[in-house]
Amino acid sequence: MRRSLLLIGAVAVVASCAVLVSAASGSSGSGQARWVIIDLGTLGGKSATAVDINERGQIVGQSDTGKLADGGPVGRAFLWQDGKMRALPIGYGEAATDASALNDRGQVVGTWSETNHGDFSGPVLWPKGLNGREVLLDYESACDGSPTWTMAGINERGASVGTFAAEDVETGGSCQYAFFFDGMIGVVIGTSAVALNDRDQVLGVSDFGKSKGSHAVLRRPGGRMMDLGAFDPVGLNNRAQVVGTRGSRAVVWQQGKVTDLGSLGGKVTTPTAINESGQVVGYSGTGRGQTHAFVWQNGRMTDLGTLSSGKNSSAVAINQRGQVIGTSSSASGWGHGCIWQDGKMTDLGTLPGGKSSTATAINNRGQIVGWATTKNGARHAVLWTPRSG
Repeated sequence: MRRSLLLIGAVAVVASCAVLVSAASGSSGSGQARWVIIDLGTLGGKSATAVDINERGQIVGQSDTGKLADGGPVGRAFLWQDGKMRALPIGYGEAATDASALNDRGQVVGTWSETNHGDFSGPVLWPKGLNGREVLLDYESACDGSPTWTMAGINERGASVGTFAAEDVETGGSCQYAFFFDGMIGVVIGTSAVALNDRDQVLGVSDFGKSKGSHAVLRRPGGRMMDLGAFDPVGLNNRAQVVGTRGSRAVVWQQGKVTDLGSLGGKVTTPTAINESGQVVGYSGTGRGQTHAFVWQNGRMTDLGTLSSGKNSSAVAINQRGQVIGTSSSASGWGHGCIWQDGKMTDLGTLPGGKSSTATAINNRGQIVGWATTKNGARHAVLWTPRSG
């Protein structure tokens, strides 16, 4: 599963340390740990983004390779471990690949495409990470058009879920299916897959026809489907608590009951993730023309605020320790990756000379991944590691 438990997946402090490493310190007098930023580099191109990290500190994402095919740059899924970024193997020449998530066993799920523009794509699993060939996941579809795939996650057992979309050549319309892969073979489970937990429960969307429309659904092992009601699902934990949106409001579904999470004073509240304790994070309008990150627990929504002089912020992930990551605007106008813990916000900073950064995922050790801009404006994958003192 993704460390963020999302299951959706969003800078300028001047650094004065070494070229590849700088430190982001907590608020004055906070006594918090500092996060050291490490540039993970690229696979030869100008840009790379990290999207997930497991408890072993392995990181996955996508990087530009600097190579061209069909008029565009070729991107490759990467796995970073032991201090080095490597391309995940693919046996299809110039096919582009993208990593979506990895589990603690180092298994990676993602997509491949014939060109970097996604003209034809399919789901792919790297069951042994860098130590073996990829496996193209098998599925059947009634649609004749070229498909595009979005993989929503992989659990600790190696099962994965994704969503297939294509044009129906015969009708001129479109079709979309959610698939559950237990091994190599996919089973249709609805119209859209959103998240998967370690109990093989799948959160998704299914179309119930004109009378009811699209509803959130929970597929249980064995194929049993539960209708959760008319809301848009976003995330799922191992306790089968579901977070989503109903209209413009964030809601939590648990044991058949839907609870409105409220707001920070505005009309719109958007959830992004839920952890095993049932804590929910996201962003909400304040009623003052601003949007702030929030954490909700035990029936109460807390405003996480912004960086000094910033107006807007958003939270994207929360780990089991209750550490929240996201992005905040600053006085300079650039977005900064941030972490909230113990009631305080810490600016994660950026690479030396860079202006912006974004945090995308966090593990339970407090390691954070995302991207940050370099001095020349390129976007590099980065790792923030906590350091005491």
